[in-house]
Amino acid sequence: MKNLSLLVYLIIFYSLAGCERAANLTPKVSHFVESEHLKKLDGSEEVSRELRDYIRKEQSFKRTVASSSNLNKAFAPENNPKFPLSYFLIPVENISDFLLPETKDARVLDELSLKISGKAHFKFFIHPTHEKEFDYLRRNYDFIGPDNTEFLATPTSDYYTLVVWNRNNPKRMPFITKLEEKSDDGKPGKQIIRDLTIDSK
Repeated sequence: MKNLSLLVYLIIFYSLAGCERAANLTPKVSHFVESEHLKKLDGSEEVSRELRDYIRKEQSFKRTVASSSNLNKAFAPENNPKFPLSYFLIPVENISDFLLPETKDARVLDELSLKISGKAHFKFFIHPTHEKEFDYLRRNYDFIGPDNTEFLATPTSDYYTLVVWNRNNPKRMPFITKLEEKSDDGKPGKQIIRDLTIDSK
């Protein structure tokens, strides 16, 4: 709880200290379409060589989860997928329902925060395979879909643990997020944000 309180303070600080950034809050319903949005890593990604090597090593680990479950194999690490990562904009006062903080890196926190009409929000990411599961959140929160998000993602050695980078600004700090399904009580699974231990360009 202490770490969460500190994170709330830091997100408010970084979102309010900078200029107000406009999210593309399109009224059009935007959904992930696998045939349109799911691509393969092809070397054209604007990421550092160190990050490219990190992703390659992670995705080369042997695993059986994708072949032994009902997970969509197209998103499995061994298939080297990349995809736009959609998110909901959550007012900072609701942060404890959605986030488990494991980063205090100012560069990452700046990526997570956004000021809208003077109010601090943070970004709650949704794995494409969970989009329908979290559709109910659209009733209460703005949704930035696959056509408007600034983020691309690819899995590490784990299906739901993703490397995330800003496709509009390669100088922004990449990070790790672990995305969860809804819990048994119907609440959103909490999102974990971690630092990457490599340098970005």
